[in-house]
Amino acid sequence: LYLALTWVHILAVMSWFGAYVAQHIILARAAGQRLDAAQIGAWRDLNYRVLGGFALLALVTGLALAWLGGWFREGWIHTAILLWVIGMAVSMIGTGKSLKSTVAAIKAGEHEQAQSQLRKAIVYMRAELGLLTVLTMLMVFKPF
Repeated sequence: LYLALTWVHILAVMSWFGAYVAQHIILARAAGQRLDAAQIGAWRDLNYRVLGGFALLALVTGLALAWLGGWFREGWIHTAILLWVIGMAVSMIGTGKSLKSTVAAIKAGEHEQAQSQLRKAIVYMRAELGLLTVLTMLMVFKPF
């Protein structure tokens, strides 16, 4: 059971991280170009549905592994859970809201506002990538 959970956990984290990096690169390349509301909306949906699903799977399998491994006495697991919660808040409140505002601005014909909102979403995404990187390092190295 432990090895199977570890495999699913690693796949979830790799998928979450990889898809997030790809989304960030694509949206960063879109900045400064003519934006399409449907495309930005699709990336927002990806952020919630796909990345959120991988993040939730990583959390559930990670908690199961921590329970099976007896890691709840170690400090790194509590830090990792806190970073996961902060990352989800940044994703939902920051990135998601900015992408929604980007779509609304495009539909209203306010292209400068759309670019501004997209750049804001990219900043939130970079913060999330930083959090996810630290979270992954905690899982691998278990430093404390």
